[in-house]
Amino acid sequence: MRIPEALKRLKKNLKRRRGWTLAAVAALTGAALAASVMPPQQPGASPEKYVPVMAAGHPPVTVILHKRFICGEDTETLGIFELPELEALSREHPEWRLVKNDGGEAVFSAEVDDLSPACKEVAHFGLDGQGRLTLYEGSPQEGRAVRSYFRVDMDALRENLPEEAAAQLMEGIRVSDYAEYSSVLSSYSDFAAP
Repeated sequence: MRIPEALKRLKKNLKRRRGWTLAAVAALTGAALAASVMPPQQPGASPEKYVPVMAAGHPPVTVILHKRFICGEDTETLGIFELPELEALSREHPEWRLVKNDGGEAVFSAEVDDLSPACKEVAHFGLDGQGRLTLYEGSPQEGRAVRSYFRVDMDALRENLPEEAAAQLMEGIRVSDYAEYSSVLSSYSDFAAP
């Protein structure tokens, strides 16, 4: 039976029998809409590739990943995804948090335990005005503090390490990767003020 004929028959039945439920009407209308929108089948083609989009009722979305590093941020467009692909991506990366899903765009946020590529080029450890070990984007003299950790007991540092260690910390210690970042943080944590 053709769709226009089925809709005419439905209208006639509705006029005669007012007892039909809205669910039956919605089901028939949905089936008619799906049949009219679904592209014709090619020989050997699987109909499943059309069903998820139809069932979800959502158009494809552009997926963006916003990464927040220890130092710095980065945004990357991952591509255009259908709803099932978006759900699969979510399952693959449970550490990502969906922060926006509207207007044809889905934005995930991820915390990355590393320095961003841009920060790896310029990151330094130094001391801030209160004597706290601080990670800077650039040299400490530029003053672009990213994160402070703990106050350093400079007397204990000078008693236990060569004077160059204190001088280097005052000037700024360049770190270009996560291993160097961890090493400096670990070394100076022994001198955290109580």
